[in-house]
Amino acid sequence: MSRKICVYCGKRKNNKSFSKHRGHKDRLDSRCKSCVKKETKIRYKIRKKAPPVPNNCECCHKLFSEKNSERLDHCKKTKKFRGWACDKCNTGIGQLGDNIQGVLNAFNYLLLRSDISADELPVLINGVVDSLNNLLSRQKDSSRVA
Repeated sequence: MSRKICVYCGKRKNNKSFSKHRGHKDRLDSRCKSCVKKETKIRYKIRKKAPPVPNNCECCHKLFSEKNSERLDHCKKTKKFRGWACDKCNTGIGQLGDNIQGVLNAFNYLLLRSDISADELPVLINGVVDSLNNLLSRQKDSSRVA
């Protein structure tokens, strides 16, 4: 019997433990059925507490559409809601490891290989600095409350 490793739990399981998936080369989902079931329950609980879906992606700010629908973005470690992202942004974040380091690695890769002008660079860097300052401010505020 053929076996496959689940990308979520990392366990090697027989192929019957995976649902069919036409988009994959082996025609099987990359996640085992039990992991999919657990993830579905987690997402359901998070969705019940999540704020209403906005009109735009909170990552790229593009309008949600049939071709680029909304996805509930949550931290896989903490199981906490992060926001509403479009399918493309949510997939991209996941492909980059679902963490800040992966996104920073991609940012650095693109920055070092881009033809960004000397005028554009300060604007870009100021945007990053503003984001970091907002993060630090929120962390300080939350530590005062705790």
